[in-house]
Order: sequence, then structure tokens, then C-alpha cells
Amino acid sequence: METKNRQIKNTVEGDQAGRDIDKSKHYHFERKTNNRTDIKKLYEKFQYEKDNNIVFKSYVEELERYTKQKRNEKVIGLEAKLKAGKRENFIEYAIEQKHYYSKKLYQYQFYESAQRINIYLLGLIRMYFMNHIYPLILKGEEIETVNLMLDEKIIQPLLLEIEGNTLGFNPEDIMGMVYFLTGNCYIKWSK
Repeated sequence: METKNRQIKNTVEGDQAGRDIDKSKHYHFERKTNNRTDIKKLYEKFQYEKDNNIVFKSYVEELERYTKQKRNEKVIGLEAKLKAGKRENFIEYAIEQKHYYSKKLYQYQFYESAQRINIYLLGLIRMYFMNHIYPLILKGEEIETVNLMLDEKIIQPLLLEIEGNTLGFNPEDIMGMVYFLTGNCYIKWSK
């Protein structure tokens, strides 16, 4: 049997549908863990390891992933990657910031918690970049737009993450991480 619906001179407040509205399904998403608490615990652990000279004799495997050139990628270097992305004006800055970040990374390489902090931050940067910045690059957005989104979607969120950090990271260190990942083929600035 076919149902016919007819509406004449209606005023709608709330939902309106031509047929059924299913309100039985409600979606609510919550973070299962508080990452800010987790990273603060890592900062505290790092300070304890540093104060008590508790050293770690090897790399945490996940960090090795980011410190080595990504497999199956042609080795062309940071400068060539930035040129390919039409970011020639950023080459000197990128090399400098990558260098300063690398020094901090290796300065604290013998502390397990410091390695885990770096893994966490590098992973966030890569994920944010791939979700928010790389699609803009693929669309051919202007450099200014990409830079604004880089600040909004990577720099500012990571500044919140590193608030109170004991490794002394600052906004330029975050850019150093971006260029570190670029140099190791985890971030692309061109199609």
C-alpha cells in the first residue's frame, strides 16, 4: 500500500522530512585519552630522567622511523623538495630550522621520554600536515594560504601541546620539525 503525504500552508519548527526521520541514532565522539595529560607525564618523566642521569642506550624504534629517509623515496634533499614546491624563498630558513631542531633531537637522544615526546610531536605534525596542508598544495593554493593554514593547523595546536615542555621547544622548533620531516620524505610540498 502506497502512502501519500500532503502538506498545505505548513509552518515548520524543528525537523521536516518528506517521509521518516530516524532520531534513534545519535553520534557522540569523545577522545578516549587525554593527550595533554599524557605528554605532561612525559615531560615530568624527562625531567626526572635528566635530573637523575637515567640514560637510554638505544633509539625507540618509532623514532628511528622519522630519523631515517623514508623507504622507496628518491633522495633529493630538502632544498630540491622546497624548490619543487615553489618555496625557494624558504630554503635558507628551512635548512636553519631543521638544523636547530636536529640538534635538540640529538641532544636529548639518550632519554627515552624525550624520544617519545619527539615521536608524538612528529607524528602529530605529519598527520596535521597530511590532513590539512597537503590537500591545499594538491589544489594549487597560494603560498600565503598554505602558510596561514600551516600556522592555524600545525603551529598553534602544537604550541598548546608543548605548553610547559621541559625540552625548550618553541614555534621555530615546530617549523624545524616540519622541515625535518620534509627532508626525510614524510612531508611533501609538491604534487
